[in-house]
Amino acid sequence: LCARRTRSVRALAGGGCGRRCGRRRMIGRQRLRHALVAGAVVVGMGWVAVVATALWREHDEVVEAAGARTHNLTRVLEEHTRQTLFRAEASLRMAAAALVERGSAGPATGSGIRQQPLALMTADGLIANFVLIDRDGTIVLTTATATATATANGLPSVADRDYFIAHRERSGLGMVIGATIKSRVTGEWIIP
Repeated sequence: LCARRTRSVRALAGGGCGRRCGRRRMIGRQRLRHALVAGAVVVGMGWVAVVATALWREHDEVVEAAGARTHNLTRVLEEHTRQTLFRAEASLRMAAAALVERGSAGPATGSGIRQQPLALMTADGLIANFVLIDRDGTIVLTTATATATATANGLPSVADRDYFIAHRERSGLGMVIGATIKSRVTGEWIIP
């Protein structure tokens, strides 16, 4: 009886219930720790999801803005190319008309006939050289004679070039843009 009373007195006095109560407290603390850790993990995962969503939206906005800028740049380059080709073709037509007019006036010296295409060359360097080619592909006249590389027979032939072949096979073709080549006249890389 005495031992029972002592236990009940201890329990009533707050002395605990021995091993069982200590174990219960320890289990309660562990559960609390586990709950706190699980809560922290859930909050962390939620934060990661919010940040990931924000980053994805920002990525989409940046890609969309870059696409719009690329589209605008493409339109500007397309318009610039169109205007450049228009100017080049207009200059070629004026040079051809000047040469036809000069030819109908009778024979002229090479330097005199060379001056008319030189006058049509643009100051911005859009057209670097006018070349007059005969039916066989031999260069008859060039505005770059100061830097032209002459062969033993005079100026070189362009009979094998793609732009000349296109015109030879289809007269009245208009402007043809050839592949980038090294000029036989100036030695520079050109787009004929």
